Amino acid sequence: YADSTMIAQYDTDALLESDLMIAVLDGAVIDVGVASEIGVAYHADMPILGLYTDSRQQGADNPQKLEALQEVAESQFSYVNLYTAGLVKLRGEIVSSSDELLEALKAYLKES
Repeated sequence: YADSTMIAQYDTDALLESDLMIAVLDGAVIDVGVASEIGVAYHADMPILGLYTDSRQQGADNPQKLEALQEVAESQFSYVNLYTAGLVKLRGEIVSSSDELLEALKAYLKES
């Protein structure tokens, strides 16, 4: 058994022992626990790599998708909380595939 304070303390301690955070950002919204961990990692000045593979992000140059933005409730694009995404980008980058994540991880390992 672990209550909320025990979970928060254990998770925070484990995160702060890490050298790098890899955050999966997929889903209808970024998982609130992951968003909290991103905030902790940002505050600790820890590098962060975000993986965001939602296929709705594609098609930014598709005229039909862009036209749909003019109608209420017709966005064909996924939503990402800009504050949380900004924290990731201020400490690292967001990539859109596992191959890109591996390349970013290799680059991080070369630098450290």
